[in-house]
Amino acid sequence: MLYRKVRSLVFIFFVLLFFVEISPVKSGALLSTKNKSNSESIAGTSGEKPDNTTPQHIVIAYYFHTTWECSSCKKIKAYSQEAIKTGFADELKSGKLQFKSINIDKSENKHYIKDYKLFTKSLVISDIRDGKEVKWENLIKVWQLLKNKEKFIEYVQSGIRRYLEGN
Repeated sequence: MLYRKVRSLVFIFFVLLFFVEISPVKSGALLSTKNKSNSESIAGTSGEKPDNTTPQHIVIAYYFHTTWECSSCKKIKAYSQEAIKTGFADELKSGKLQFKSINIDKSENKHYIKDYKLFTKSLVISDIRDGKEVKWENLIKVWQLLKNKEKFIEYVQSGIRRYLEGN
């Protein structure tokens, strides 16, 4: 009985390894394009380059996804948007905080896989000062907190707040 379980686990491991090996991250399909077009934004964000009225310090919350999104992925996006809209309405309106939903299956967005070391759908917080990214963080616990909306929202808001406060 134990032998069959081990054999099944080994089989699953090799199937997963196969899919990782053929994924865009491993296949060399990454492009070095820095075009940030084809992104979806929420209220107060346009996705355009900063102008003279844009604050010197901005925070961008990127939700990275693929063309096909499972129900969990859609929930991560919805919870993330809710956390941002409810917790940072003033920051969104002023442009100090932006939310961008980016499809990494599009060729012009593939560079993000390498830039942020993406391995799954992700929420990444980026700290931009004087037009340059100075640090970023992948909020990886969004997957663990998916079944607890309150803790999910608290986690996302806490991460964004740290970046807005410059910590």
